Amino acid sequence: MHIPDNWVLLKFTCNGEIIYKVFAGWHGNYLEGDSWKLNSGINKIEEDGEYYLFHGYSGSVYRCHKASYGMNYFMVEIFKSFERDITIEVLPNNLKFLNLL
Repeated sequence: MHIPDNWVLLKFTCNGEIIYKVFAGWHGNYLEGDSWKLNSGINKIEEDGEYYLFHGYSGSVYRCHKASYGMNYFMVEIFKSFERDITIEVLPNNLKFLNLL
């Protein structure tokens, strides 16, 4: 299970197909730098108190605290580097995530 420090949901649109993915980030320290992951795509969303559980196509689970929604500086820079041959949209925090799928 992945438990990120910061996270956002991204909506990928390519050739009319829509895929939702978790873009997650972790804060580093003086020995290791910041890190990030982009999940394989969401196929199930659950709510667990103050957390969302996003289940990916690959079997991974991201446990994301509702109050940690957003990108840190490192994540913003990585996001800027994503390929732009497809449409990528950051979804707003007030969206009802459980209703996406």
